[in-house]
Amino acid sequence: MTTPTNQVPPLVVERTFQAPIAQVWHAITDADAMRVWYFDLPEFKAEPGFEFRFVVEHEGHTYDHRCRVTEAIPLEKLAYTWRYDGHEGESLVTIELFEEGAETRLKLTHDGLETFPKSPAFGRENFEKGWTQIIGSSLKEYLETPSHKLVITREFDAPRDLVWKAWTQPSRVKEWLSMSEDMTIESVTMDLRVGGKFRIQTRDTEGEYFTAAGTYIEVNAPERLVYTWDWEKDGAGEEFGELEGKETQLTVEFREQRDRTELVLTHEKFASVESRDRHIGGWTNWLDRMAKFLAA
Repeated sequence: MTTPTNQVPPLVVERTFQAPIAQVWHAITDADAMRVWYFDLPEFKAEPGFEFRFVVEHEGHTYDHRCRVTEAIPLEKLAYTWRYDGHEGESLVTIELFEEGAETRLKLTHDGLETFPKSPAFGRENFEKGWTQIIGSSLKEYLETPSHKLVITREFDAPRDLVWKAWTQPSRVKEWLSMSEDMTIESVTMDLRVGGKFRIQTRDTEGEYFTAAGTYIEVNAPERLVYTWDWEKDGAGEEFGELEGKETQLTVEFREQRDRTELVLTHEKFASVESRDRHIGGWTNWLDRMAKFLAA
C-alpha cells in the first residue's frame, strides 16, 4: 500500500524495555516519574479531558506546550493532543504498550506534524531527534536503572564552565538556592578537593533545619563530581554536626552541548525505593532554581 501524496505519514518511534508493563504505564502517567525522564509537568492525570502544559527553553526560544488527554486505557494506550501556544497547528501523540513476556514494547506515534509552521524549529527531523532521545534514552534509563538509583538529566542554556561554577562555588550556590520563599539558606561551605567536605544548611518557614553534608570522592573540573550525601541529625549549629548515618552517593556530570550544557545527576545507594522517590521533587526543585539563576 502506498501513502497518498497529500498525506504525510506520522512519526513512529518504537522501543522495547526490560520492565513489566505496569512499571512502564506508571512511568508514562505518574507526574513525579514523568518529571524525571520527560518534562517538568506541574500536574498530570491519565484522564480523558485533562489539560496539561509545560514550557521548554531551547536555543533562546520559549515553547509553551498545550496538551489535552484524549484517551487513557490503563496498561494499553495513552493519547493526547500536542500544540504550541501562539503558533498554528495541532497534532496527536499516541503511546501504545504491548506486553512481551517480562518486557514491554512501547510504540509512540506523533501524527499531524505537517500542521505546524513551516520552519526548521518545527521540522520533522527535530521531532524525530527529540522523541528518540526521550523514549530511547531518558525513559529507557529511568526504567532499566536499578530501583535504588535516581537519574535526572537537565539541559541549561549556558556554557559548561558557568554551570560548573554555579554548582561548585558557595556564593553562587547560595544565591540560586535562595530563589525560594519556602526555605532560607543559612550557609554553604564547599572545600572542593578530593577528601574535602561540603555543607549546605537550610531552614524552613517553621524554623526547622535541614542540613546536607558529605565528602568529595572525585573532582574533575569542569566535567564530573562524585561525593557522599547525608543529613545532619540536628543541623542547627554553625559547624559540621553529627550525621544520620544514611549515606548515599551523588555523581554530577557536566556535558558540553555546543553553547549549552547537559547536567546528568545520578543519586544512588538509597536504602529503599521510597527514600529514592522522596528525593525526586527536591532535586527537581533545586535544578529549576539553578535554571532561573543561569537564565538571569
